[in-house]
This record gives sequence, structure tokens and C-alpha cells, in this order.
Amino acid sequence: MIVQCITQARNAAVMVAQTKNEIRDVSGIRNSPALQLGRQKGGYGDPVFGSVQLRDKLFQKLQQQQAYAEKCYEKMIAALDTIADPVTRKLFYDRYYLNYSWERAAENVGIGVSAAKMRHKRYLEQLNTVSITT
Repeated sequence: MIVQCITQARNAAVMVAQTKNEIRDVSGIRNSPALQLGRQKGGYGDPVFGSVQLRDKLFQKLQQQQAYAEKCYEKMIAALDTIADPVTRKLFYDRYYLNYSWERAAENVGIGVSAAKMRHKRYLEQLNTVSITT
């Protein structure tokens, strides 16, 4: 459950970043000399107006995604707070939210890779035994 919660928060943050990039790209369309700003071409609508409409829709989408990402992040923080050991907590955050390799995550907390993997495995096993007995 904790891994899914962290991964969900990461995916929500990635969605927000992608939408921000889309907004930036659409905003750049208005400044393109190839569009000949404001000129009607061959029966098509004004490209600037179209890009402004698209940007507005993307802003609405971004607001919804940011609200969702915030909820996911809060849920992730609550899940991480259930991990008593700060080293294990940092490992989970680095590995699943920041998407670090095992080597980099282990280096961040100052332990070896196999020790990091073992902490991860033991914590998940501990969670499984607790959930089975309750």
C-alpha cells in the first residue's frame, strides 16, 4: 500500500509537470512568426485565439491536477510518517517519489545498496505480517 501511495503521488506530480510544459508550448505558439498573428488563413480561425482557448483549457486542467497532486502528496506524507525509522522512510521517499536508483537512494542515507534493499524488504515483510494478523 505504501509503495502504491508514493507512486501515485509521483505520477500526479509528473502529470502536473507535463501540463505545465504543454501550457508553455502553447504559449509559445502565439509568438511564432509562421502563424502570422491575427491573420485569417484559408477559412481557418485565428490561430492566436485557438491557442488562447487551448491554454485556458490547459490551465483549468492544471488546477484540477494540482489539487489532485496535493491530496496525493498529503496522503503519501501520512503514509511515510507511519514508518518509524527515518532511514527507511528516506529510502522509500527517494526510491519511489524521487525515482532514484538503489545506488543513489542508499548513498543519500549513507548505507550500502544491499543494506538499503534489505531494509526495504524487511519493512514490506513487516507490513504484510501486520496486515495478515489484524
